[in-house]
Amino acid sequence: MSAKTIDFTVNNQGSIFILTGISEACREWIETHVGDDQSMTWGKGIVVEHRYIQDIIDGLQAEGFVGANA
Repeated sequence: MSAKTIDFTVNNQGSIFILTGISEACREWIETHVGDDQSMTWGKGIVVEHRYIQDIIDGLQAEGFVGANA
């Protein structure tokens, strides 16, 4: 059995989450579907309010991306 490649990480900071795309395809998906030019970033990740993170994760997983907690 081969290990799955991680496409994104989610870092829980309490009231916000840091979503970071690892694979190129996942980074492109996040850029297309999450936030806009006014979105706050932290390092290579995007800051997401807690009320939106589950819907974003669900969308990523529906596309076949694999995530992990950071």
